[in-house]
Amino acid sequence: NENFFWCVRGWMDLHYAVT
Repeated sequence: NENFFWCVRGWMDLHYAVT
């Protein structure tokens, strides 16, 4: 499912941005 990957990517990007 591409949606899953998109969700993970967005979450990771957010997490890394905050770090």
